[in-house]
Amino acid sequence: MGTRKEPEREDRLPLSDLFDEVVARESEEWMSIQSVFEEIESNLANLEIDEIKRRLDPVFIGMAVEVPIIDPGTFLYRARKLGGDFRKPSGITRADLIYPPKARTRIGRLNRPNESVFYCSTGKEALFLELQDLKPGDELVLTFWQTTEDVPQRHRLHAIRLR
Repeated sequence: MGTRKEPEREDRLPLSDLFDEVVARESEEWMSIQSVFEEIESNLANLEIDEIKRRLDPVFIGMAVEVPIIDPGTFLYRARKLGGDFRKPSGITRADLIYPPKARTRIGRLNRPNESVFYCSTGKEALFLELQDLKPGDELVLTFWQTTEDVPQRHRLHAIRLR
């Protein structure tokens, strides 16, 4: 077995030069990332969501994402404001409470137009902040659901079973 020979002193980069090289490389990467965001922002009105996602893909290469898990048995809360065709006299069904009808959906944080997503919270208080145009005197239907399996947060809940 041979022994590994240490490089001669003059073959090694001084620590300050190595640091400068790393900082320069990271600065170039940051400038590249910044230019991606600037370009997206300047064309935002003309870009579809999928195109924005495609342009952002390289920015996230090598990044780790930690996703909290909602445990089985956790209660999830959801609220709907009464009004329009969602009224007590016409009767309220489970279908009225779980997902909005596809034809009535608008673009949201997790969904696109005509895509139905179950929005909920693990905290009751958030419901009142999330409902748009909520004012004193509005009537709400508050529901709670219980998970039956592990659910990654920000997961599309239509793929899991709810009680």
